[in-house]
Amino acid sequence: MIRNERATLGEVKMGSILREVEELADFALAAAKGYSEVLEAFDLRHEVVPRLNLLSEEIEKINEKVEQISKENILQYVLERLDNEAKHRKQDMAQISTGIGRMEKAIEKARNDLKKEAVGFSRRNAAREDTTSDGAISTEEWSEVLSKKKRRAPRTFAQMVKSEIKRNVSNDRASTILVSNPNLSPQSTRREVMKAIDPAAQGIKIRAMRTKGKEGVVLATASQEDNVKIQSNVQLRNAGFTVQESMGDNPRLRVHGVQAELAPEEFVRAAFAQNFQGNWTESMFRASFKPLFKTGKRDLDTVIWVVETSPEMRRAVLNQGRLYIKWDSCWVADFVRVSRCFKCQAFDHVAKFCRGVEICKHCAAEGHKEEACPAKNEPPKCSNCRRAKEDDGHAVASENCPAYNWAVIIVKN
Repeated sequence: MIRNERATLGEVKMGSILREVEELADFALAAAKGYSEVLEAFDLRHEVVPRLNLLSEEIEKINEKVEQISKENILQYVLERLDNEAKHRKQDMAQISTGIGRMEKAIEKARNDLKKEAVGFSRRNAAREDTTSDGAISTEEWSEVLSKKKRRAPRTFAQMVKSEIKRNVSNDRASTILVSNPNLSPQSTRREVMKAIDPAAQGIKIRAMRTKGKEGVVLATASQEDNVKIQSNVQLRNAGFTVQESMGDNPRLRVHGVQAELAPEEFVRAAFAQNFQGNWTESMFRASFKPLFKTGKRDLDTVIWVVETSPEMRRAVLNQGRLYIKWDSCWVADFVRVSRCFKCQAFDHVAKFCRGVEICKHCAAEGHKEEACPAKNEPPKCSNCRRAKEDDGHAVASENCPAYNWAVIIVKN
């Protein structure tokens, strides 16, 4: 059928070509005869007429050559063009077929992965069902709960603490605002600042506010734009306050496991030579790494050095994870001092200003101090985690205490 269609197309094309050639030949013959008659009238026959006769003969030869072109030759030409076009279409179809095959393989792989995941999910559910105790939710009941799309249970205090600890809380130097008045105490300055600034009305985002010794009040904002708004506050300046941008305190780090007999100078020299030589100059390192004091238990051979660093040095040390000091590999961490009341054991204030009840540091019971605790032979309890209804089976001063870690995060921020 395709061959017949191709033949029909060839014949149409051939007929069109022959008609065009015949029309041209007829036109040339008619023109030659016309010119011949005109020229005979002007008696130029002996010059022009022979040329016209030659032209007529050439045209006749062209007609003969056209007639020699057979229908089969023209048809063959057309068929070859159609065959080439068909080959190109076959190649396109082959590429499309290959692409479809790849897509089918990818879909099949995804289907198999889903099947494996479904099998694994069923096994995990079965394992949970096997390990549940009496009174636990059955698989059917659990499916019903999931189908109703109930809200997730709120996170516990310990879960919130763990998630916050995992965050990359930066202790780098942050841009802050220092508001001071030499004629007022920090507490009075704080009250006047809160009267002069209305964060809601002025659109200022305050991240934190704290007193800074006798210098005044430090305001930490969310952006530089907020700093500008506070600095341009007319009411504060008219009241005699000095408003300036402050870069805050340098971060501090704890270096654990340093030999107790090591002098401060030896400690600094070893920290530079074994960890940063080649990347920092010694003068730059000493300006960015200053030992402050030692802490830790007295009966140990090692101590914890607390050092003040620049933000860049802090990042470099924490990225390294530890410092090599003499023969020891000492792990490092941020140093954050958290105030804890020795009366009620809560954080963020001291016993001098505490209005709470007396709570034992050891057993977490009210009404007596640690020295008079009747449960000294029993394991310690944490009163702060007990208040939060969390596991209290640890000392209130433990560094692994969730409440303590939460307080550390608040102080860092």
